[in-house]
Amino acid sequence: ARVLVWAFVLLCLCIYVFAVFAVQSMGQPLKDDPVMLESFGTLQRAMFTLFEVMTAEGWADLCRHAMKLTPVVWIFFVCYLSLTTFALMNVVTATMVE
Repeated sequence: ARVLVWAFVLLCLCIYVFAVFAVQSMGQPLKDDPVMLESFGTLQRAMFTLFEVMTAEGWADLCRHAMKLTPVVWIFFVCYLSLTTFALMNVVTATMVE
């Protein structure tokens, strides 16, 4: 049970760090765009959006929209998805199975 708690703490920390970066790089500079403001305008919105992205819910549409405004943003989304969905969530799953 202790390992599972630490896995969730690591997951929350990862979401927080990426959310801070997202607000600074996408939310504030692109605040004229309503989708970016709604998704990454504040830290809380960015964390919720990244939770949705982690579950692979509509991340492609959000990424495509962000790429229209900032073409290199795909690197952010691919790194985030690789770290959270493929790495950290597998640790959580392995801990629950064990």
